[in-house]
Amino acid sequence: MLQNGGEGSRLRERWSETRAPNRRPAAAPGDTAPLLLGSSRDGAGASPSDRLGGGTAGWLRRRSSRAYGGGMLVLEELTSRELELVLERGTTTAVIPFGSVEHQGRHLPLGSDALLADVVGEAVADRLDAVLAPTLRVGSADQHVSGKGTLTVPPETLREVALHIARSLIAQGFRILVLLSTHGGNRGALEQAAQELHREHPDIEVCVPQGDVGADPGTHSGRWITSVMLLLRPDLVDVKSAHDDIKDEALAATPQTGEKNLERFISSIVQAVPNASPGTVDSLPK
Repeated sequence: MLQNGGEGSRLRERWSETRAPNRRPAAAPGDTAPLLLGSSRDGAGASPSDRLGGGTAGWLRRRSSRAYGGGMLVLEELTSRELELVLERGTTTAVIPFGSVEHQGRHLPLGSDALLADVVGEAVADRLDAVLAPTLRVGSADQHVSGKGTLTVPPETLREVALHIARSLIAQGFRILVLLSTHGGNRGALEQAAQELHREHPDIEVCVPQGDVGADPGTHSGRWITSVMLLLRPDLVDVKSAHDDIKDEALAATPQTGEKNLERFISSIVQAVPNASPGTVDSLPK
């Protein structure tokens, strides 16, 4: 079972925190350092170089995910000077999450894959001590276009978007790019983008790791994603409303299983990233 204060409960706590507008995570017990770059606790007049130095781990660790431990930085929250310092200090891995907004039956939110991309992207970036780029929430979901609520872009459009974002990051100085997708329909377009980037920049590592969902994840909107969403956003799941053809899978899903599924998925992605040195901080229990 998920224990109070355990990783599962902290995942839910983080979701609650990030959903509240203009609300920043509270400091962990005994932590007097700011958790976010640009926080009101930074100190008036502190320069980027001051904020990025000093302390046990320095400002490069201040933007640590409370859900996972370890260290990562959120691209959107950095100033341009802070990004320069981050790159100068050798953090040249970027994680770009790709999700999807699509029909997920009657029991799951349309944005399940996008919400999952947020969490997995942050966890992978955290373990790789990488910079986290914004999640691309709409993907290529043509196979679900007949389902109510599906948003989709053509694969060639997704490929072009991925190329332009990757080229922008390469121009900034990033040398390892992780095109991370939590939706299978994105994979072909992202692999094409990676191949093109390899031709353009043979010295840059671009990977499209495939997360391990196990031997029997069930059907679309079935036991795997339902269990994970019960862990992350139980407030958005209504298993009793599942369609008859997947109701048994939905009813059998549990957050405990979701925790194991999520860890397996995240770990397999981290292990698939070449030339990166994952952090050693423990995360979700295996």
